[in-house]
Amino acid sequence: MARPLSEEKREAILAAATELVATLGTGAATAKIAKQAGVAEGTLFTYFATKEDLLNQLLLEIETDLAQAILASYAASGAPRKRIQRVWDCLVDWGMAHPSRRRAMRQLKVSSLISAETRRRGRSLFRGLRERIEQDLAGHIDPDRAPFYIDTVLNGLADITIRPCRHHDRGDRREPEEPRTAQAGWFRPVLEGNRGIRLAESINEYVLTQRRIVMPSTTGFTEADVPDQTGKCFVVTGANTGLGFEASRVLAARRARVIMACRDNDKAAAAIARIRQLTPSAELVSLPYDQGDLDSIRTAADSLAKEPRIDALINNAGVMTPPLMRTKQGFELQFGVNHLGCFALTALLLPKLAETKGARVVVTSSLAHRGAAIEWGDLNAEKSYDRMRRYAASKLGNALFFFELDRRLRAAGSPTTAVGCHPGMAATELGRYTGSLQLLLPLARLVLNSAAKGAWPTLEAATGPVMPGGYYGPIGVGEMRGVSGKASRSAQAQDRELARRLWDVSVAMTGIDPGLAPAT
Repeated sequence: MARPLSEEKREAILAAATELVATLGTGAATAKIAKQAGVAEGTLFTYFATKEDLLNQLLLEIETDLAQAILASYAASGAPRKRIQRVWDCLVDWGMAHPSRRRAMRQLKVSSLISAETRRRGRSLFRGLRERIEQDLAGHIDPDRAPFYIDTVLNGLADITIRPCRHHDRGDRREPEEPRTAQAGWFRPVLEGNRGIRLAESINEYVLTQRRIVMPSTTGFTEADVPDQTGKCFVVTGANTGLGFEASRVLAARRARVIMACRDNDKAAAAIARIRQLTPSAELVSLPYDQGDLDSIRTAADSLAKEPRIDALINNAGVMTPPLMRTKQGFELQFGVNHLGCFALTALLLPKLAETKGARVVVTSSLAHRGAAIEWGDLNAEKSYDRMRRYAASKLGNALFFFELDRRLRAAGSPTTAVGCHPGMAATELGRYTGSLQLLLPLARLVLNSAAKGAWPTLEAATGPVMPGGYYGPIGVGEMRGVSGKASRSAQAQDRELARRLWDVSVAMTGIDPGLAPAT
């Protein structure tokens, strides 16, 4: 008769495996694990059929412990935003309390020895958390979109907190020791290529700041790659905040003349003052500009035509998911500002840009363009209005515009280059109309690019080596964040017939014709 298995021995084996996998990786020998657990190697295999079985069960044990801690933390009383904030606090606390489990989990997550079934079961452990958050947000967010928002935040949070370093999964290399910090303790991740990230506390929120970048496998463009811009002139729309401000800050530091086209003169002045605190010699000019008013756009274009040169027009200004509102000429605000305003200013400045060899037009699109559809029969939202769908459609419009502009410029033999960019998911004021989604900000801020990093694709498009008609954005997970490089866009964003149709509609709606013949 077989002797009953001892739960104490099983736990001792798992504890020993945790310590050794944390330090040696998944290549840790079962003989060492058995010795540390105080059992014979043969005894180990009476509890676990194979080494793979041991590692799979170990990962599930660790993930179960973490999931239970998070769910218990979230279940505590308080407003939804406070409970969501506690998810992050719990992750940090758990990582500080269980450094070996955290390290072992990172090793196991990327191991080829972990089965698809184990990964599926691990994901299911956190399903309850998602369901609880969905319940809390019910009635505040469109039910069809809530899962997308929540999954994006939680997946990104998991990625930046426990994303492992693949080259440690060899068993023959030890993970370098990590210094403790008061904010993050042992939970600070080490990403691919030894990319260090530390966590800092600011205004009661945990935010990510970059410590160093040494990423041989994931190199890309950052503001450090922007060359000297002495003698060049850049026009940046929406430059008083967010991506526009950060792009202006960097360009000014590289000795460019930067014309900051802004709707609010006081905010423009404040932005200029902030940049001059960093770069006292910055050459900055404020230009009154309202992208929701074609008359203001024409006035600004007339003023810009008097500049000695313009090396790049950076179309950055935009709005995101406001309630139904209209431009001065009566267009639906998002389509009117994000696309038609961009189209109009660009069209009016093309003759001026053509005077400078190598001048560029940069158009800012978004990840939201994927899966979007332009409501051709209701462009002014007179029949229906869904703020997110309208935003996505306007960003598809941006993508189609620079695609078609590039084709027409090249067909005409113009010296001007058209390129596009997107910031990934960046924490800027653009989302000021997201309403109840502010509940997710404690987690979302950990997932999103900062405004400074979100501006890297803009800077690459404006100053880096680019391909005519190229599209640039973060090259991190899901193109949500990270260093900038070549980005992907939907097939619809490169549809010639759609692009030509939008061009013709835009000319008709604005009354402004860029004067470029269709490309064949």
